[in-house]
Amino acid sequence: MAYDVYGVLDPLGAGLIQVDASTQLRSDVELTDESDGTSDDQSVLGDVDDDTFSYPGLIVGDVEHEYRGAAVDESGNVIGFFASEVGLGGLLGTKFFVPEGTTVPDGLSVTLLGGDTADPSTQWDIAAEAPVCFLEGTHIATPEGERTVESLLVGDTVQTEDGREMTVRWMGYRTCALPFVDARRAIPILIRQGALGSSLPHRDLCVSPTHAIHMDGVLIQAEALLNGDSIRQMPLSRGEPFTYFHIELDEHALVLAEGVASESFADGISTLRFDNWEDRQALRGDQTIPQMDLPRLKAARQLPRALRDRMMLRKTA
Repeated sequence: MAYDVYGVLDPLGAGLIQVDASTQLRSDVELTDESDGTSDDQSVLGDVDDDTFSYPGLIVGDVEHEYRGAAVDESGNVIGFFASEVGLGGLLGTKFFVPEGTTVPDGLSVTLLGGDTADPSTQWDIAAEAPVCFLEGTHIATPEGERTVESLLVGDTVQTEDGREMTVRWMGYRTCALPFVDARRAIPILIRQGALGSSLPHRDLCVSPTHAIHMDGVLIQAEALLNGDSIRQMPLSRGEPFTYFHIELDEHALVLAEGVASESFADGISTLRFDNWEDRQALRGDQTIPQMDLPRLKAARQLPRALRDRMMLRKTA
């Protein structure tokens, strides 16, 4: 993910901070978080004290930055983050980072939110990986009837496509918000009721772009089914949070989400970028969940012609 960088004249502190478009220093800056401790999550800036990152080429040698916190505009939308810049042995001032292409008007007023490890809204996620999960509110089949995915607990039982009843071993979750994440890879994909044929899903189904469903003997990531109408990315307002949930069973299996066979957690598919990954390690240790032996299609060009044509015919489902 690339960023535009702006200079900030006013020192950081309480109250509003003025940022002007005229202070843009450079664009297309790629950031790589640098580890500064054993507890450092290198996908998130500000996850530990004095977290630093750098980008090469601004001056001779690397320029380090200490994360200061997210920036919120007057409407309450998180639009960027601040960092203090240190290079060549001295402080070079504070910089304001926004996702590349973000419009920054003259005289923009923003407020600093400190980097609180307990509050994801104050952190800035630079992970390139995409979540693989069900959106909050998705209904999952259980022996007692459908339940929302967020209500499932370790020890509960879910039903699978092949009629088995399997025990939930862990529930992973991750809360995202624009522009913390790469929108194309993270914004939920909405599969409208009936869009897959045979009245499926029986309610609107929302999953992450790389979450796979089972059709015609293959696993198909939702992003490969986009048709711009009945299957499309959800419209979300800037800064609006959304939470994904993932179900771990004893094996990579197909649960029924709004009636649609959809994958459970597996290693090598999910990126392990969960808010509660430490809970998983406490419950499951180093246990791995291999992927099921089915082809996995990641792009529309990989779809069999008959299936691709069927999806396009159902654009207005």
